[in-house]
Amino acid sequence: MIGGRRHPLIQDEIVGASGPIRWTWITRAHISLAENGRRAGLQENGRHLTLVLHSALPTIRFAVDDCVPPTVAEQQNEGFQRLFSDSPPSDAHLIVIASPGDERCVCEPGHPLARWTHRA
Repeated sequence: MIGGRRHPLIQDEIVGASGPIRWTWITRAHISLAENGRRAGLQENGRHLTLVLHSALPTIRFAVDDCVPPTVAEQQNEGFQRLFSDSPPSDAHLIVIASPGDERCVCEPGHPLARWTHRA
């Protein structure tokens, strides 16, 4: 948690990926994307959550699809949407900051995982 413990930070680091990387968030909420593709609004039952994507690669953006699996034998996820971001094969450092409502987190987006420390 950052920004006064009101904003969860989700951080993934992938090293030496041999194929494309897909970061995914599956939800029943309605998803709307900002024009720049780096901000997503999730809305469900009168509640709103804003997700902001941070990546060193300027081409990394959020996208949305209906979350339908490739075969009919699988659970069809009716009513779900998938928010995702695709990255090319490489080392990836991706951070998503979640904020309640339309609140913006004015905070530093994070540090490499190797620099994280545990607090008891």
